[in-house]
This record gives sequence, C-alpha cells and structure tokens, in this order.
Amino acid sequence: MERVKKYIEIVVHYFKSLNWKDPMVFILSVLLIFLTLGSLIGSVLSTIHTKNELKKPLILLDATYGGEQKGFEGIVNEADVAEKTVNALEKKLLASGYRVQRTHPAGTFATLEEKIKFIQKNHPALVISIRAAHSKDPKKSGIRFYANPKQEATTSIVSALKQSFSNGHEGVWAGYLFYKQGEKNTQIPTYVDLGGKKENLETWSIMNDSDKRIIVVEQFYISNQNDVKTWHSDKGYEEIANRYVSAIQQVIQK
Repeated sequence: MERVKKYIEIVVHYFKSLNWKDPMVFILSVLLIFLTLGSLIGSVLSTIHTKNELKKPLILLDATYGGEQKGFEGIVNEADVAEKTVNALEKKLLASGYRVQRTHPAGTFATLEEKIKFIQKNHPALVISIRAAHSKDPKKSGIRFYANPKQEATTSIVSALKQSFSNGHEGVWAGYLFYKQGEKNTQIPTYVDLGGKKENLETWSIMNDSDKRIIVVEQFYISNQNDVKTWHSDKGYEEIANRYVSAIQQVIQK
C-alpha cells in the first residue's frame, strides 16, 4: 500500500506540472498512466500470488541415487526407480496444490551433506527419500516405509502411507530401522514395527542428525519379478503417486 501511495503522489505532482492546453501532452499523459498503472497492478498481484504460494506446505523429494550413482542393480536399477517415482510424485503433488522441491536436480547425484544442508535451509513440511529394496532372495517383495524416530509426526505419515498402499497389495510394512553394533565393526539392521520400542541407535543416515519430518521409502524390491512387473511402468508409477498423495492429504493440510 505504501508503494501505491507513493505512486499517486508522483502522478499528482506530474499532472500539476503539465501544460494541458497541448493535446499531445494530454494523450501521452493518459497513455503513461495506463502503462504505469498496469505495471503496478501486475506487481501487486505477483506479490500476492507469491505470498499465497509460500503459505502452501513444502514437500521435499529426494531420489537417493542419480547420475552415475545407480545404487543396487536388480532387474532394474535403484536410481531409475527413485527417479521415476520422484518424477511422478512431483507432478501429482503440484497438481494437488503443494509446493515441491527436489534435494537435487533430476539425473544428478547429491552427497548426504548437501542434502541435509538443503533440508535444514528450506524447513519443509515433509521430506520423502525414495530408494528401492533389494534381496538375495528373489521371492522377497513389498514396500517398506520408515518413520524418523526423532520426529513423532512421521509416524502418522508412514501409517497413512501403509494403509494407502495396502489396499490391493500385500507385503506393505511401516516402522523404524536401527543399526546395532556387530562383530568386527559391522552394523546389524534391526526393524521395529510402528508402536514398538524406539532405541537410541543410528538409523538411516539422512535421519541421524535431523529432527525434521523425514521418511525413507523402499519403493519395491528390484530383485522381485512381480514387484517390478507391478510398479515399474508409466501406469505403475502413476498409481504410486496417486497413493502417496491420497495419504499425504490426510496428514498435511494445504
């Protein structure tokens, strides 16, 4: 409003200085008013739009691998699964009224340190880190959602995701991952169901030093033929995105 007031003062001062007996002066003055006023209105509307956009919840999407970093190699590779999931989910979230950013551009790789710095800087309502599961047992299948033990709000998010993906599909799990110290400095993964005892141990690296709303998802088993057949297609990734958005809308209001 201060900007508009200043503009009016300038216009009034300008009019007082004009020679109104000259028709050309009058025409040019009217034209100048319309051009300037149009620019001002556009600027005000743009500012209002920007403020409204910033009010929308921000969701950060993280494709765990990318670029030359391919992750696990199965029937398909992990980086491809992560990228295609993020692509479909980004499109669907934007269409549903959320703000969306990626931790790194498509087709590239970012270090853990770079991702954490980006997350801390942007204060997202939710971070979804996408990867794929892999097993030496080709029969092992399903989808796994991991909550952040340091952020209670992620429990309701992964619970909603589990419910969304369980409709018509088996092997959907949600809970926590902890690493226990084994022999010869090895780390033994321990899986705890939602509602189970949380332990003060290391978890996913992206969660270890953060209290942000971060969830990690193993989207499906790239070592399982049926999982790949079900999900690794344009239709499959579109269904994945729809199920994510359905769950997110229950817990993160626009």
